[in-house]
Amino acid sequence: MGLHLRAGLGVLTAFFMLAAPLTVSAKTYYYETCYQAPEELENYIVLEEDFGEYEVQEGDCLWNISERLLGNGEEYPRLVEMNPELILDPDLIYPHTFLQMSRKVYVRKKEGPAGLEIAQLFRTGVVDGCTVGLVQAGEAYASMAFMRPDDARILCRIRDREQGSEEALAEWEECCEAIEEYAEKEYEGLVTDLAFEHYQSETGEQIYLFSYTYTVQGEKYGLKGTLPVYVSHGICQAEHIQAEFVGFHTQDDMEDVVRYLAASFEELPDAGRRRGSVNDNNITFGSTKEWDLPGVYNSFGWMEEYFDGIFSQAARENAAPEDRSAKDRVLHMIL
Repeated sequence: MGLHLRAGLGVLTAFFMLAAPLTVSAKTYYYETCYQAPEELENYIVLEEDFGEYEVQEGDCLWNISERLLGNGEEYPRLVEMNPELILDPDLIYPHTFLQMSRKVYVRKKEGPAGLEIAQLFRTGVVDGCTVGLVQAGEAYASMAFMRPDDARILCRIRDREQGSEEALAEWEECCEAIEEYAEKEYEGLVTDLAFEHYQSETGEQIYLFSYTYTVQGEKYGLKGTLPVYVSHGICQAEHIQAEFVGFHTQDDMEDVVRYLAASFEELPDAGRRRGSVNDNNITFGSTKEWDLPGVYNSFGWMEEYFDGIFSQAARENAAPEDRSAKDRVLHMIL
């Protein structure tokens, strides 16, 4: 097994922060997502998750389908409500019938202040115990990012809602296929574990999520082993604004915190009449890598250019004599 470059993010802090950061003080807790109604429902954001179709198998009944996919067999009446033309008798379903499936998802709200409010246009949640600042390496940058002490980073992009992104995301299944095809073509073997989610909030916002593992190959920089980076990309489409959050970390999955940020994003009342362009606030991230999916940012390209910038710079600044082992060179980077 090769040498893992896990310390790379923490070591090169200078490359992450280009300006004095703002500290966000908050009580730390786990960003909980659950699939059964909690007792203190007022402390949760309620989403409806659309996860497509389920093909009925031999031996299935609505109870066991509901127990397996919705987390509770007693929720089976919801399957009847979602498929009234297909389920005329709850005790009688047929193999190879395709049922439409959705479920309630409960995302815990942040305790304390509701978040950051900007220009009376929108409010976005914050990440507990984080700093807020600029991030840049190589050709990749973010003008606003939440930065946790454990080196997790969540990039923010708040832009005017564009017709192109509305049309692309409205056909979510086709959008997922396009993302998969792009990742396979451009990052074969480097992007794995792609997973997709689609939700609707109680107030009508559409929320999309795709998560994956991006692998940095150490060999490219004269090092042995690989660095797995766990990435989650969340999108919230409000009435006039589209918010994107891209979280990444080298040790833990980022779905829960990114899901929380996308679900808690709020366009403030009358923002459409009050504002010019939300783009004027310059909350964005970018790189030179483009793709054909309109209105949705290419986070694969951002990861590529960001980590290439970090490790290329580190390799130049920590050039070692030929007799120094790869392990010693990594330790030199860490210390």
